[in-house]
Amino acid sequence: MPWEETENEIKHRVQDPSIFIQDSFTTIILKKDHPRVDAIIAKRPNQNTTEIQALRFPKEDGWTFDSAKEWAAAHPFHPVHASDAPRLVFALSDLIDGLNRIPLAKIGRWFKGKLQFRVTTSDLIQIVRNFRKRLIDLVLDYDHGTVYNAGSGQSIPAAGWVKSVDDAPDEKGVLWGSVEYTSKARQMVAAKEYKYVSPVFDWGVRDRQTGEQQGITITSVALTNQPILDLPALALSQLACIEDGWIEDNKENKPMIKQLVLADRPTGKVRVILDDNTETVLAVEGLEPPPRVLRLPEVKRTADGRFDFAALSEHDGLIHPEVLRAMTVQTELDDALKAGKITPAQRPTLEKLALSDLRGFLQSQKTQIDLAERGFAGAETANDVKSIDNLFRTEMQKKLATNNQLTPGQALSLVASEHPDLAERRRQLILREGN
Repeated sequence: MPWEETENEIKHRVQDPSIFIQDSFTTIILKKDHPRVDAIIAKRPNQNTTEIQALRFPKEDGWTFDSAKEWAAAHPFHPVHASDAPRLVFALSDLIDGLNRIPLAKIGRWFKGKLQFRVTTSDLIQIVRNFRKRLIDLVLDYDHGTVYNAGSGQSIPAAGWVKSVDDAPDEKGVLWGSVEYTSKARQMVAAKEYKYVSPVFDWGVRDRQTGEQQGITITSVALTNQPILDLPALALSQLACIEDGWIEDNKENKPMIKQLVLADRPTGKVRVILDDNTETVLAVEGLEPPPRVLRLPEVKRTADGRFDFAALSEHDGLIHPEVLRAMTVQTELDDALKAGKITPAQRPTLEKLALSDLRGFLQSQKTQIDLAERGFAGAETANDVKSIDNLFRTEMQKKLATNNQLTPGQALSLVASEHPDLAERRRQLILREGN
């Protein structure tokens, strides 16, 4: 699939965007640690699951075209199809550290005290539209702290951040989204200290760009144990298998995954232990060992110092682009040597330069030009022969004191060679006085 480099990032198209639902694209953080990797995910028609459509590598994290390609080659992503069922369709890391499904709203009628309110299909459409207009994530807090403690000066910690929302409600009228829990909130949900969520609806929100009424909007979501809406309970992970082309991850009373045990890495099998202590074996993507990438330092050299690229025919992994570049450089150097444009002695230095090992080349070079400061005190004011002779005599004595092998004549010659401008000034003064 195509690669593209822009001013700020490296882009890689994993799948053709035309096969996905137009309004289903969203960006997620695929790799959180440095350097980061973002992914664009989307849904296919008639599917409730999302797939990776493209990868993004931010240059500010140090990604280059070559390093991004190398990372992508070592982390292949395979499209999910219904014909592959049943299989586990998310990576192991997603079960532990990724986004989680969360109910956000539901069609129905409820009472809050004496106040009756309804949520209709039309309301859910407005909720989805207004959520996707947001430029920042939606806060998930504890027990509506954002509402009750706003402006009090108290700290209002977030329990997580709602990152996305589904296009439409499920068959039970529940609108789902995805949330990124904080580590503290994840532990509390896992321990069942919090079991439900409660959204905050506001029918009076105005569009920040136009100032017009935008309809019902979710302004925050709270972890709570006293919800008003009868939304499904929270779960950190669910056994998500493809059945008849759709993900069945919202059924009630489904056993939860308690433990995953690697059974057979080459075949991608894991033992799934559920919370009712039953077990099953499923296939999981991402267990294949990453392909071995041959880097240039691993390529051996022949007796005459050339790279032994002939041995690469036995390599069954990936070849780094720097190796391919070295092949071209070696051919060009061979041609230049045959044409008499360079000498064998020049070849190692030119090879280093051609392979952009500029830092190593500069560190290996000896000083070619003596940049030590020349001159001594009083030289600027020595404008007669006597003053210059006194300066020369002083410097000559210093040389004799530090090197007893020198004769006075040799020491004087050294001083004159180190200060040619002063020696020339003395000569000009003598000629002028002779005239």
